[in-house]
Amino acid sequence: MPFRCGATRWGISYAPLPWQRTAGDVEFWLDGASLLMATGQSLIVPALKKHGFANVGTAELHMHAVLASPQFEATLESTGQTIRRWAD
Repeated sequence: MPFRCGATRWGISYAPLPWQRTAGDVEFWLDGASLLMATGQSLIVPALKKHGFANVGTAELHMHAVLASPQFEATLESTGQTIRRWAD
């Protein structure tokens, strides 16, 4: 999923959620802790933990996430918009 410079995402997942950075510079937050992820580095977010990330570089950011839950919800910090998706 590509994100432009400055794009920030926050969310809570209902199942453990693995993330992997594949390109770009990203800062990831999990329960108040911050991590600058290296290319190829992975992070697993426990279920029901608030987490977020932002593109902190000048290039397009690519992250790979495996959504194990049939529900997905994220809130964009910049606009407050909530995105919800459910599997049918």
